[in-house]
Amino acid sequence: MEKYMILNQKNIAESMVTYCQQLINVPLNYIKVEDETMLWHKYDFETHTWSEEKFEPESSAQLSEFEQIKKNNEILAKTVADLTMENRKKNLLINQLAQSTADLNVELNKLKGGN
Repeated sequence: MEKYMILNQKNIAESMVTYCQQLINVPLNYIKVEDETMLWHKYDFETHTWSEEKFEPESSAQLSEFEQIKKNNEILAKTVADLTMENRKKNLLINQLAQSTADLNVELNKLKGGN
């Protein structure tokens, strides 16, 4: 697993991403890390080190925005689950119709052979 901190415009790690494979073209604002401990720390490109100080966001607006995104994500996840279940039901009906059609064709062939 490849883990990277994503830096904002001020070189502060705002989030972390994990990839199953090594990236070929790593974006300049991605810094490879071992874990999430450097979240909200500033990266120095000259010394290739992280700051001791944390630069956590202070705005409560981001938290409410996060909560709204989280809520939307939950709604989307439920919708995907519902659509997946509906798709499975439709696939089952399609299979049943295909079997019924095959059964009817067999019966039709029997009747044609009986004449």
